[in-house]
Amino acid sequence: MKRYLGESRLLKPLMLVFIFTAVLSLGFMQIIASSALAPGSNQDPLVTKSYVDMKIADALSSVSASSQASSSTGSVVGTETISELEAKILELENKLENFESAYNLASVAVSGEIQKTRFNVVQIHKGQKLLLGEGTEMILRSGIANAVSGPGGDMSNLTNGENVPDGSKITTNHLILSSRDDGRGLIVMSDYIWIMIKGSYKVEK
Repeated sequence: MKRYLGESRLLKPLMLVFIFTAVLSLGFMQIIASSALAPGSNQDPLVTKSYVDMKIADALSSVSASSQASSSTGSVVGTETISELEAKILELENKLENFESAYNLASVAVSGEIQKTRFNVVQIHKGQKLLLGEGTEMILRSGIANAVSGPGGDMSNLTNGENVPDGSKITTNHLILSSRDDGRGLIVMSDYIWIMIKGSYKVEK
């Protein structure tokens, strides 16, 4: 009898502990359940697959548009840079062309014959012949030279308005004209002469 009473007294505290633990567990479960978002609620709404696909497509479109804008801006800048370089190249080519044109007009050498479009100073040595082309003008600046006539006639002294006969001494600082390319010119008698020439000519030894 005493043993039964002792066991009943021990059972009551155990029951109280069990009930208290169960109550605490239920309370914790309710707290956790209330803090979790319920699917389909305002805090965790449900969406369709088409809605998700639409949002993904919109995002991809935005990225593509940004990429195209950046690419377009880069191409414009690149085009402007290329245009500037092309303009500079064209300018340099024009300058080079003008330089070559001026050089060619000033002096053209073909098979030993030099074409001049302005007076150029030339030195010729003793015994050499200067043969003038058609329309060539010359001015003897220093030295001694005799005229050489061609089959068609003499050279003309434009300073005094007279012909220059074959073998005659050419007067310095007079403008002499050869009207034809037929061997007219001069032969150097002194050690050398300085002469100004405008037009085509040829020097023979």
